[in-house]
Amino acid sequence: MENQNLETSFERNNTLTVLCVLTAINALYWLSSAIGTVINSITGSASSDTKAIEDIERTIDELPEDVPEIVEQVLLQIIDIIEVSIAKAIEISVLEIGVYAGLLAGATLMWFGKRIGFYVYAVASIFMPLSVFLFYGSSMASLFVFGLYLFSSLLFTGLYTTQLKRLR
Repeated sequence: MENQNLETSFERNNTLTVLCVLTAINALYWLSSAIGTVINSITGSASSDTKAIEDIERTIDELPEDVPEIVEQVLLQIIDIIEVSIAKAIEISVLEIGVYAGLLAGATLMWFGKRIGFYVYAVASIFMPLSVFLFYGSSMASLFVFGLYLFSSLLFTGLYTTQLKRLR
């Protein structure tokens, strides 16, 4: 009986609690967004993405002459990213569902003190930055998005690494 209590007792510290809660909120938000995108793609619901493209094109047309050429190039690359997002909405969303479900599963396991949760989280967090190249190529705008995903993946994985000694 005493051995059973030792195995089920786990004291989660504040850092692990905050990391797990932040991961859960983030993962649940993006899971619902990806599921909504799949449903909208299947049902053919109107998307605001085409309006975003029109707004960016209008902005490009209204750019003053003294604006550096790079600004127009970045705006055109953003249009390309939106167009790819529209064309491959289901594929991207299915990947996102898998990634964020993995992040949520990993955080949940770590919440309960399971070390395997860290490895599930780490593997899932690798796929989001890599998916940028898979779907969007290596334009300047996609490299920026890649950098953001990579930074957040490394930051949270690093912070979770500090909690490994607490996990069984």
